[in-house]
Amino acid sequence: MTACSSNSPEQTAEKFLNHLANGEIDAAKEYGTSSTRSLLDLMNTFGGESAMREAIQKKKADGETVPKIDVYDCVIEGDKATCQTKDEEGGGNTPIMLKKIEGEWKVDISKESMDKESMEALEGINDLVK
Repeated sequence: MTACSSNSPEQTAEKFLNHLANGEIDAAKEYGTSSTRSLLDLMNTFGGESAMREAIQKKKADGETVPKIDVYDCVIEGDKATCQTKDEEGGGNTPIMLKKIEGEWKVDISKESMDKESMEALEGINDLVK
């Protein structure tokens, strides 16, 4: 585990996940690898960002807030890192993978690498905004 820097895996994962939780798919893409950006583009094709924003607006209108997602226990092995995630209400505890590309940590989600836990993490983000 390393201390936080201006581009630590923890900071990158937290920014990525919190942008998604707030329905900001285009902003989240900045923190992803090319495969992650491709999956987010696919989400947008099916109305992902607009549907997420509508759900968030409904929650806010109902007096609810979108929980902040925390990232902790990042383990770095060379140019790869695995971090644990949970929302501020205690839910989650799901891993997220990152890869260091040209000196920058990026969230690395690909169709091939998506296992049950990765799918649950994405579903968890969707659940936060429903």
